[in-house]
Amino acid sequence: MRVVTALLGAALTLLLVADLINAMLVPRGGFSPIARMTRRMVTGSYRLATRVTSDYPRQHRILATAGPVAVLMQLIVYVASLILTMGMVVYGLSPLDGTTSLYQSGATLTTLGIVAPVTAASAIATFVAAFLGLVAIAVFIGYLLAIYAAYSARESLVSRWSLLAGEPAWAPAVFARASMLGRSPVDVLDAERWTDWMCELRTNTTVSPVLRWFRSPSPMRHWTTTMLSVLDTASLRLACGITASRDDDIILVTEGVVTARVLMGQRGDDNLCVEEEVLAALRKCGTSKDAEITEAEWEECFSILSSAGFVDRHLSAEAFSCFQALRSLYAPWVTQVAKQVHATPAPWSGPRAPAVAVMHPRMPAALDEEGRR
Repeated sequence: MRVVTALLGAALTLLLVADLINAMLVPRGGFSPIARMTRRMVTGSYRLATRVTSDYPRQHRILATAGPVAVLMQLIVYVASLILTMGMVVYGLSPLDGTTSLYQSGATLTTLGIVAPVTAASAIATFVAAFLGLVAIAVFIGYLLAIYAAYSARESLVSRWSLLAGEPAWAPAVFARASMLGRSPVDVLDAERWTDWMCELRTNTTVSPVLRWFRSPSPMRHWTTTMLSVLDTASLRLACGITASRDDDIILVTEGVVTARVLMGQRGDDNLCVEEEVLAALRKCGTSKDAEITEAEWEECFSILSSAGFVDRHLSAEAFSCFQALRSLYAPWVTQVAKQVHATPAPWSGPRAPAVAVMHPRMPAALDEEGRR
């Protein structure tokens, strides 16, 4: 019976180590059910906690620690599980009872070294346990450093974008503020830089899914609303014909569509296929219910653009159908992610659960009056 327990403990230990490697070391979206289950339990508990208030800033404060706590809980679950499985190994290789075996496993895995092994076989097991404890801590430290490096890279552009797109970020605000500053609409968005940002976002979030739960310091900013407003800005430029580099904006929208689909766990993220969808949307300019923007919302947006002097009013219908066709490619996915992580309720960013009121960015006074007539 003890031999069977030792073999079972060794097998479970190997599975735990494999799960740990997939979750924190493998540079791709590895299969790690323990990490995924732990993350879902933690974030689900936080989502339930947001229902105690309808005030979004308070909900943001509640969710602020969801990501860090999920990472910490992963470490706790891995270490506790390793103590249990290595305790089974020690129990099978020594005459110790179950409680003492777990005590010896915990003492060695946490490198306390306060219990001496009683047999040669159990001595080997304790050395292995001590090594696994060091490995788990070292991997966790490296994982934390990687997460915060990716977080800093993501949030630096999110903060910078808010200077032009407002807080929360909204595409029409980009053009309104550009007009106030005397900037051309072709200069409001660096398509190449934001394409790089989308690529990094897709890679980093695929490698570390918990990264999506790390929030901006301000409740008025969130990476999902930034992503959506950037794609909307590029799509508006394409639909209204005010882009400096049509190819760069098409590539940006293409990468945004791919990133949005991958974030929702979809496959078939072939860039060429998506690019063909974008080009088809530009050619057909057909309406789509999946664009998640009403005609009234479009009229408000187009009034802002025309008041800024960037477009002619008579082009509204044509531009709207083209914008709808483009937006239907990415908006359903991005708004689902925004709902999942309870992002800032920016305009055009979809509903939240629990429901909260839409928060609008501050607009230049003259354009705001014109846009809301």
